[in-house]
Amino acid sequence: MVNQANQTPNSLISSLEPLLREADIAEPRRELIQLFSYLLQEPVARLLARLDEPLTPQQAEAFVQLVQRRASREPLAYITGTVYFNGLELAVGPGVLVPRPDSEILIEKAVELAQKMEAQPLRLFDTCTGSGAIGIAIARQLHASGKPVTLHLLDQSAEALEYARRNSARWCSDMPVQLEQGDLYPAESLAFNLITANPPYILDSVLPGLMPEVSRYEPALALSGGADGLSFYRRILQRAGDYLLPGGWLLLEHGYDQAESVSSLIKASQEFSEPLQLKDYGGNPRAAVTQLIRRDRR
Repeated sequence: MVNQANQTPNSLISSLEPLLREADIAEPRRELIQLFSYLLQEPVARLLARLDEPLTPQQAEAFVQLVQRRASREPLAYITGTVYFNGLELAVGPGVLVPRPDSEILIEKAVELAQKMEAQPLRLFDTCTGSGAIGIAIARQLHASGKPVTLHLLDQSAEALEYARRNSARWCSDMPVQLEQGDLYPAESLAFNLITANPPYILDSVLPGLMPEVSRYEPALALSGGADGLSFYRRILQRAGDYLLPGGWLLLEHGYDQAESVSSLIKASQEFSEPLQLKDYGGNPRAAVTQLIRRDRR
């Protein structure tokens, strides 16, 4: 038990760092500073100059409670309620997947493809949207470059969609945005220039063995890809051609070991071009990019 009187951020960090180390937190000091930044509502840069200033007993007690939550492996982003992704501060929390940097390579490619399209406005659809991170990041970059864009975000989870609603209200208030709860595709017959997705792709047998932040806290609905991890890709590809405009593009994030399987499913559909594989910043295959080649829509 930590004595909560006469404490400073530095003294509490020194006292509690071993607790996070024992919990196998990789960078305990960095995370403790982030938790202090959240608690005191101070930017990290300013906080670093104030680590020896006294805390009230109430502040010390509140900090200990935050650290105990992190020691139980609750995701840091759930505790603070935000995560920084692709230059945006996004709201996240229980019921929604925390966006990963791995997705940023898909965003870069989507923006590159969109910039070459003549569509005015460009119609972007992000399914399995979760917090809205991918769709919002793409739309923001396109809008900032002067390219008109409409954004459609869809998820089967009402909880996740509420985060997407908050994030799109903050970052996309100056463009048309539609949010929809549903199963993969809009209920209306709509067509888009770009469809992006980071669907659930973890094998059901693998889920229990994932790191505790994922297996204990993040929603299985956003993770479980069925027995082989590919169930959502099959369903996406069955109907993607019905929702893409001629020459439209489909960008699918996948697991590092699923490139061949996802590419095979794309080829088997006979509606899309030879898929291009994108590698993430760690050098792992991370997304498949393919263009609709079937001209007629059902």
